[in-house]
Amino acid sequence: MNNLPLSAKVEVGHLARIFDDTAASYKFLLFRSILDAAVAGEERIAFKDLAFKSISWAWYAIHFYHLSFGKSDRMTRWVSSIDEFFNDRVLISDMVYHKINEAISHIDQEDTLGGRKILNHYVTEFSKMVPYRLLAPWFTRDDFKGLNDYQKNKKIMECSGQIERQCLYSIKKEDGLFLYLNPAWQKYLNETQMIIKGWWKSHFIYYLQKNNPTVLSIVTKLEPPVERNMGDVKKLFRDYYKFTGEIPRCIYSNNHLDIIHHDHFFPWSFLGSDPLYNFVPTTNNINSSKSNLIPSEEYLHRVATFQFEIFDFIRKHKPKMIEPFLNDLRVEEGIGETGFVVNYREFYKPLFITARNQGFETGWMCEKNN
Repeated sequence: MNNLPLSAKVEVGHLARIFDDTAASYKFLLFRSILDAAVAGEERIAFKDLAFKSISWAWYAIHFYHLSFGKSDRMTRWVSSIDEFFNDRVLISDMVYHKINEAISHIDQEDTLGGRKILNHYVTEFSKMVPYRLLAPWFTRDDFKGLNDYQKNKKIMECSGQIERQCLYSIKKEDGLFLYLNPAWQKYLNETQMIIKGWWKSHFIYYLQKNNPTVLSIVTKLEPPVERNMGDVKKLFRDYYKFTGEIPRCIYSNNHLDIIHHDHFFPWSFLGSDPLYNFVPTTNNINSSKSNLIPSEEYLHRVATFQFEIFDFIRKHKPKMIEPFLNDLRVEEGIGETGFVVNYREFYKPLFITARNQGFETGWMCEKNN
């Protein structure tokens, strides 16, 4: 049962098998959208609304983090097609899941620059197989013996409402395609929603990890980036410059800094975490222009040398903060500058290749006038 709670009202074994042999993301995304609808108390749900919610759940993983959803999966193509109707900066900086869903619905309602046509095409493609195949565990092989895909879909729709089958939902074509949640299943999903969400997330992460074997921190890349606490980094840099008397310089331009801005050398959208050894001093303008781009490898030696100075300060004055350096960079606490720089470069070198393979724009360089 994959640790799903048992029930006397529904056959949980059917639900436990819905992600078996899943070769594309569609089932994961549709089920999560159905779960959200069930928790919201919806019983009759337009499939188009579920399709919009599904692409909203996929949005950040594809658009912001560049995750692969698999060679045969069309979700990346659909996101790219819809992307042109949005203001990119607003989506990345301000929008959470439900806001993206609202924006997609707005395009459909307002028909912005032909956006409705793109969305209708997406919904049509998404509806061809997914709502039917998600119900496959409630049927047997004998039910589909000798049937082609069209006939299978027809049979699933005709039988999905049968009381003895107790399917998760029934499928009906009215003024469009609609799903009717089974009341017993809706009650089960509501009562166990936290467990079900965790179960769904673990399956989806496993699927994404298979398609992104070199990507770091998949678990943090399903939703918009969380607000991060920069207090530790700011205090560390402030204490370092105060204690050493070093003049702050931008890591990219080498100009003196009156005000320090703390940049992720590799963007958060790639790493999905905030290790101390990934922060460097820069200006606000350079930080903004670099954004989510991957810096040129030309900066790597300079960054490694700066990070050794930070490491050296930490091991002497803030030993409680040293663990990420020891664990991730695999350095010994007493290491010298030469050895540290070698380890640092070896840690980051493969990340440049991974970032490029994921589709991140690489080779960013600071403009001289910055």
